[in-house]
Amino acid sequence: MAVEQRLDQLEKRNKRLTVALTMTVVAMAAVVTMAATGERYK
Repeated sequence: MAVEQRLDQLEKRNKRLTVALTMTVVAMAAVVTMAATGERYK
């Protein structure tokens, strides 16, 4: 496998992991925000 192919694979994987991490952080922030501002019903 050529070095350029390996670099392309690493760049694609890095981008996917970065997107996944960003989405996870955004989802966690949304959950924390909803929990902090949510109304309580009886």
